[in-house]
Formats: sequence, structure tokens, C-alpha cells
Amino acid sequence: MPRRKGPASLRAITLKQICDNFELICYGVPRRSPGFRQFIKHGKYLSVRSPLKQLPVHVLSELVQVVLDQLGTSPHILHAVIQPQLTSCRLPSVVSTLPLAIKLLVERTQRLYSFELTCCKSISPLVLAALVPYLQNLTFLNVEGTNFDDFGLEQLGTHVEGLLTLNVARTRVTDVGVQSLENKLPELAFCILLSNRINPREVVRFMVNHSFLLTLEYENMREVLSMLAHDETRQMGQMNLRKIVLENCREDMDQVFRRCISFLPLLEAVSLNNSDLSVSLLNNLSHFQHLEKLELGNSMSTQYTASFMESVVPVLEIIGTQLTHLSLENFKFFDVTNVGKLCPKLVNLKLSNILSYCRTENQRQKVFRNLEELYIFNTRWGNITEGMLRQLLNSTKLRIINLQFVNSLTDKLFQAILTLNHFPDLEFVTFEQCHRFSADLLLSLLTVPPLLSSLHCWSCGNINSGVRSEVERFIEERNLDINFQWQDVPEENIANLDILNEDDENDDLQNLLLPLIGVNILPNID
Repeated sequence: MPRRKGPASLRAITLKQICDNFELICYGVPRRSPGFRQFIKHGKYLSVRSPLKQLPVHVLSELVQVVLDQLGTSPHILHAVIQPQLTSCRLPSVVSTLPLAIKLLVERTQRLYSFELTCCKSISPLVLAALVPYLQNLTFLNVEGTNFDDFGLEQLGTHVEGLLTLNVARTRVTDVGVQSLENKLPELAFCILLSNRINPREVVRFMVNHSFLLTLEYENMREVLSMLAHDETRQMGQMNLRKIVLENCREDMDQVFRRCISFLPLLEAVSLNNSDLSVSLLNNLSHFQHLEKLELGNSMSTQYTASFMESVVPVLEIIGTQLTHLSLENFKFFDVTNVGKLCPKLVNLKLSNILSYCRTENQRQKVFRNLEELYIFNTRWGNITEGMLRQLLNSTKLRIINLQFVNSLTDKLFQAILTLNHFPDLEFVTFEQCHRFSADLLLSLLTVPPLLSSLHCWSCGNINSGVRSEVERFIEERNLDINFQWQDVPEENIANLDILNEDDENDDLQNLLLPLIGVNILPNID
């Protein structure tokens, strides 16, 4: 049985009481008292010494974030919470009071290590740049989606030497700003440059100049790697980069990857999205001895031609035992048992738009024993059998299950799975457009897994408003602490439910069609 609702923790009760009585605690004036408005209007709060000034650093930092999120950034609130011992601050993007918040940070704080202001295009870039020289102890800066510009980046390089993490995605940073960081920020380890007007050539210089970089996110890393691989004038030493995301890789990337192996030996995560996944390209992956996370996504041109057995399996035979995360997208074929055998340490498995799942010789073989997160984003005609689903739901360590268009999921199958696996660690379950199970499956989930906290059901044919009411009543009567969310099937999709609700006997129709595009179909084995 999932956890029941209980009394709030002492921490939660304390924070709520502080927020409810914030003005009384800090100024001695209740928020709803007759004289409160005049007290604020005439600025009398400015002469009151905030009691929060006496709080320990970690207590104040936590309290400030809760207060700002729940009460907002009115001047009297900012006056009370921004104190000299503050070490981290995430400002809400409330335009009217941001200048005051920044002014108080400049005047009062000297030990701020972390600062975040995101999704705010109304604040002047000069205001943001003026703040930087006063934050010399920063190690974490996130200004994604603001007007932070080249001048701000220049100020950052001049005044903040110990920065470790920088996020300037979707800002006004250009090549000029990146150039200003040459020989600056020597300890920078994590940097996000997405959606800016930055030339790949400048990103190359930035990477070479910052040897401690572990993660660099930039939308055109394919071009950056190509430049690095073909730069004959530069003697490339080893880089510390641990993660790389590449989009739209084509045949030319085979040679580039081969050259990159020597100076990117520490890569732990590689993503090849919307790419022509050839045998020669993927063979290069087997040379990365520290690779733990692998994401492969076929382009439309190779989705039905790239052979899973010839391109992916040979790589998994070499590095599969070290993988903890595997994501496969746009493949015509997937061998459940084989991957389970080759990747025994998998913690996270994501399968998206797989046309056919191999019907193996032994679907009862237990694999994926360490799996904690399972995501299956199927298409309407994705062919996954009950035996394969048993294998994928075998792990007792599963925390997250997210299934889309998995029509082999039935009440009977799930009950059979529950007899072998009670999902002791299961917390989050999402079903989307899975049309063959009923309320019984949902009620089983609300009865067996002890840690379940979130159950979402989107557009599943047999889960109508009546079932939703039944589930909500079940949760309320037993006082379960579960977030249940539901959405009905859109009217335009109702006509397709008869097709999607058909049983496994109609899989024969799919099996007649799939060989036309080169997919091998083996007979079902129960």
C-alpha cells in the first residue's frame, strides 16, 4: 500500500508559520492589521533591524528561497531577507522589484556563491553587468533567458576567478563575449552556450582555452568537433570533456570521431541525435573506455535501413558492461533480451519510436535486474509483446515507469507481473495512450507498491471520467499521499480506439506488413 497522508514535517510547519506571520516576525506588524499599509507606504520598515540577520547561513539560505517563492519580492520582504550572510539566491523574475533586489545584494552580500535569474528579458543588461563585480566569490551563475550580454561576460572574466558553472543560454552573448574570456575563468567546469549567436570557431578556442571543462552544451558541437579534428596547426592535448551532444551527424563524422578519440579519452556520455548511424560511425564508440551513457537517434534517412544487429549490438558487446544509461530512437528493430544480457548495469533505458521488438527465444529470461527508470515512447504500430514487457518490468529497483502506446499492457499481464515483482521502489508511473488496461490495473498500483507517489494517466481508452472518479475516491478514502492526474482521450482520436484495442491475435496483420521494410519477425513464444 502506498504511503498515507500524514502530518506535515516540523520543517514544513515551521516554514509555513514563518511565511504566514512574516511581517509580524520581522517588523512586529501583522499583515492584516489596520496600520500595515501605512507602515509599508511610509517606509517605516526601513528603520527596523531584521531578526533574520542572526540566523545561521544554511538556515537563512533555505528560508529566503521559500519566502521569495511564496510571498514574492515586495520591497519590505527583500529588506528583511537579503542579509550579509546569504550564500545563494534565486530571484523570481518580477520586473518591478528586480533593481531593488540587485541593489540590496550589492550593498549587503559579500559571500554569495550561487546566483540565479532566468527567463527575464525586461531587465537591462547594464544592470546585470553592474552586479557582477560585487559577486567575486561566485561559483555558480545561471542567467538563462535574460539580456545578459558580452559586457556582462567581460565583467565576469575580470572579477570572478573561481566560477565553476556558467549558464548563458538564450541570452545576448556573441563571439565578442566569448573572446573576452580567453585566459579567464580557469576553473570553469560546466558551461551552457545554447541558442546564442556564437560561431563554432570561437567555441573551439573557448574549449582549448578552458582545459578543465567537463560539460559544454552548444547546439553545433558537430561543427566544433570537425574543426578540432581537422586543425593541423594546433597540437591537441587531452581534454577533460565528459559529455558531448551531437546533432545531424552524417558520413563525414566517421573520420572526425576517429580523430577525436585521442583528445577526448574521458568521455562518459555521448548523444548522437537525428544522425545517420552507420556501422563505421558507431564502431568508434567502442574506443571510449569510460563511456557510461549512450544516446542514439536515427535520422529519417537511416531509420529503416540502419541495422540494429550490425551497428549497435557490436558496440554493446564491447562497452555494454559499462553502460548505465541507454537511449535508442527511430530504430526498426530492438532485441530486448540481447541488450539485457549485454548491458547488465543499465539503470536508465529509453526506447522511442521502435517499430518492432525482437521476439526472442526465451522471453522469460530475467534481464535488466538493475533498471531504475524505463521509458517506452511507442508509435501506434509499435510491436511489443507481453513477454518482452515482462522482461522490461522485471527489475525490483524500478522507480520510474513511463509507457506510451504499449497496447500489450493488460490487467491480466500486470497481475502476473505483480506476483513476481511488487515494485518496492516504484515512485512515478505514467501511462499515455495505452488502451487495453482498465481501472483494475490502476487500483493494483494503488494497493501494492509501497512508495508510489505519482500516477498519471493520459488519453487511455478505458480510463474515462467514471474511472477517474473511482480512483480519486479510492485515494481519498484511504488517505493516500499520491498525485493522481488524468486526461480523457481527445475526440479526434476516439475513432482509432477500436484499432488500438484489438488483442494480440491481430498482431498477425502487423507481422505481414513489417517484412516489407526488412524487419525479421519471429513467432510469439509464451
